Amino acid sequence: MKKNIFISFLILSLSALISCESDDLCDHNVNTPHLVVRFYNQNNTRTPFSVANLTVYGEGNTTPLVSNTTLDSLALPLRLESPTTYLFQTVVSGTTTSTATLTLTYTPEQTFVSKACGVKITYNTLSATIQDASNSWLKGLNIKNTTVDNEKRAHIHLYH
Repeated sequence: MKKNIFISFLILSLSALISCESDDLCDHNVNTPHLVVRFYNQNNTRTPFSVANLTVYGEGNTTPLVSNTTLDSLALPLRLESPTTYLFQTVVSGTTTSTATLTLTYTPEQTFVSKACGVKITYNTLSATIQDASNSWLKGLNIKNTTVDNEKRAHIHLYH
């Protein structure tokens, strides 16, 4: 009886060791990229230009992604379903704010990475519009890369 238990335990242990696969570990560098936005002065489009007192909200959210911060670039998450809309709010003077609305459309593409990592999303055919750009503090945009597959370079330049 003890011999049968030992053999059963040995077979079970070997089965557990053999069933492990190399893809059970996920390289943490594999993830769905964010959209990288860089700000520029509309009169000098060569050098990044910081936006003071910037707050960014995802449409329908009350919690800001960025709050009252001065920066020249930021990384924004994109929704799995297109479109994604962001509200960019900046302080003009005192307590007076100005809001600009940026809407992004794209085609998400899922790529299976591994069992441990799951799926990575790449966003293709990126396009963007600024709502009522003639009356907005954001004066224009330039899409530098229509495929969001990494965060190494800016995908969109926004001019203010």
